[in-house]
Amino acid sequence: MLKKASIVESLKFKLAREILSGGDADKKKDNIFLKKELAKGVAHEKEHTNNPRLAKEIAKDHLIENKNYYTKLEKANL
Repeated sequence: MLKKASIVESLKFKLAREILSGGDADKKKDNIFLKKELAKGVAHEKEHTNNPRLAKEIAKDHLIENKNYYTKLEKANL
């Protein structure tokens, strides 16, 4: 049985996913991204959301635009 918090988080993710649907990374598998870069991206995006799946979706959208997006962000101290 799912805990109430898990159900709420799942619903939040579904809603956010609907809002974000149409992003460049929709339905792209994790293995097409550089592993380290995706990990950096998820960590960075977790500063904006408590949902790791949402953080990954946002990170993947950025990485589609630039495969080294988060490395460049680090170098720019942003």
